[in-house]
Amino acid sequence: LDRQLLLLDEPLGALDWVTKQEVSDYLRDIHDRLGLTVLHVTHDFTEALDLATSVGVIHEGRLLQVGTPEDIFRRPANRTVASFVGMPNLWPATNGVCAECPLLRQIRESVRPPSAKEAWLCVRPDHVVLEGGDGDLSGISSQGTVQTVRWRGASYDVVVDVGTPLVASMGSRDFRALDCRVGDMVNVVLDPQHVHVMADA
Repeated sequence: LDRQLLLLDEPLGALDWVTKQEVSDYLRDIHDRLGLTVLHVTHDFTEALDLATSVGVIHEGRLLQVGTPEDIFRRPANRTVASFVGMPNLWPATNGVCAECPLLRQIRESVRPPSAKEAWLCVRPDHVVLEGGDGDLSGISSQGTVQTVRWRGASYDVVVDVGTPLVASMGSRDFRALDCRVGDMVNVVLDPQHVHVMADA
């Protein structure tokens, strides 16, 4: 290709999973072998994680954040970006909302958002730790009831009611060791270092 820039507008959108992987490998090979700059437009952040070296998130004509896929995945700049990358554990940091849920109140007190009126809190599901309901609580912690269990193949998503729905992502081995079912009481433990504070927008 005698080009310096390749524009791709949702090239993987209508493909089945196997074909999507094959085309993704082909596109990655084109980028690496020919040294092309590829501008890849997508609504699927998993494509960005798989292919991109730099990601820009655009919403309603505004560029909200630019960074590596990991930066945007782990540290979204605001609520809109967090929603785009599939962040399910997302709450406003206002006194009223947090006061209604003991776990959110502990999170807010631990991280002390700079402007609670405009700040939002989020925690990735893989940073939520679930333990047996008879264990000792420490750190940011609360008891909750298992609402839903979703099998994801190599992992499980467990939705726990702690006064607000909270999603935890667990590997199959950890899930089997916990041996929880819908209706069971479990302990939820969070590390304050994994709580991300961001702006509204």
